[in-house]
Amino acid sequence: KHRLVNSIDEVVNLDEIRRLAFSKMNMNALSYYMSGSGDEESLSRNYAIFKKILLYPRILRNVNHIDTSLTILGEKFPLPIILAPTAMQKLCHPEGEIGVLKAAKSRNVLMCLSSISSTPMMEVAKEAKGHPMWFQLYVKNDRKMTQKLVKYCEKYGFKAICVTVDAPV
Repeated sequence: KHRLVNSIDEVVNLDEIRRLAFSKMNMNALSYYMSGSGDEESLSRNYAIFKKILLYPRILRNVNHIDTSLTILGEKFPLPIILAPTAMQKLCHPEGEIGVLKAAKSRNVLMCLSSISSTPMMEVAKEAKGHPMWFQLYVKNDRKMTQKLVKYCEKYGFKAICVTVDAPV
């Protein structure tokens, strides 16, 4: 019933990504990335909604002059893709956030670094070498620590801060 895939290059849907992850990752990392918060109701609903999305191929159309670019905050990107902030990426791969940044740079897409990054923000910013990056910020109870993180974002050249509000406690 299921097609066997051995690499990400062969994947054509979310289910294949999930099966490939199960074949490559350890259970601790899988448990972290496959779970949701609380009773996981939002996670279940997200899966259900994604299953309802249908893409209708349009064939025999002139595609010589397609523009998929996006300009956001004055930066132009060839694709409307932003790599979302994902915590502790070294759970998945030894290069972690640096590897994801390299992929973002190779395709000239935007990356948003998680505030729960397994690679220090200054190392990621150094590797970015001018490639636009955003930072995801959890506002801490210690406002001075939050202010310090914002100052680091300025210092290291992050172009935007995405304030995360889904973890109020």
